[in-house]
Amino acid sequence: MNFIVWSAYAVAALTAGIAALALWRDRQSFVNRVFALGMALFAVEAVLTGMVYHSASLEGFLLWQRARFTASSFLPAAWLLFSVSFARANYREQASRWKWVLLLSLVLPVALTLFNFSTDFVSVVLAP
Repeated sequence: MNFIVWSAYAVAALTAGIAALALWRDRQSFVNRVFALGMALFAVEAVLTGMVYHSASLEGFLLWQRARFTASSFLPAAWLLFSVSFARANYREQASRWKWVLLLSLVLPVALTLFNFSTDFVSVVLAP
């Protein structure tokens, strides 16, 4: 296992630990749960990055790269929700005001990654 793969798994373990620590400190807090979700998504992305670099074939590389792109597409919505609700007593009201932007930040990246896999994907991923 080379350094890139090892470091990707180490980063995944570290971010998963931070997510667990955030939940352990205050499980009832909405902001802590959203922060833990964002960190867990980063951990999943790091594991998938390790799998990308650990793959032995082009097919495996593309499979893990697509999975990494799909997992990464959930990140904008999670971190936007965290940003909208952090350090606010009325986080529900703030999230309600931002609901359409939050929905768009979830639907648009996920739809682009799920429905845009074609032969162009290979050329984009393998482009220098």
